[in-house]
Amino acid sequence: MINAADYGVPQLRQRVFIIAIKNTNRFQFPEPIYCQDEQQTSFFSLPRYLKVGEAIKGLSSPSPKGERERNIFSSGRG
Repeated sequence: MINAADYGVPQLRQRVFIIAIKNTNRFQFPEPIYCQDEQQTSFFSLPRYLKVGEAIKGLSSPSPKGERERNIFSSGRG
């Protein structure tokens, strides 16, 4: 079980990761890049977990119900 928030996912949920390796190389899961409270390690500090508000900051508001986005993509050639 791994806390996905340790890796930048803005959710405090435990997750199961299944890793499959074809050859005999040993897999080592990457070290966390975030922590619950800013934490100082011997070499560097880890920033606190990313909050949902921080993750979605700057996104545009959704369109009103029933209204579809138009001209999101330009048409291809001819």
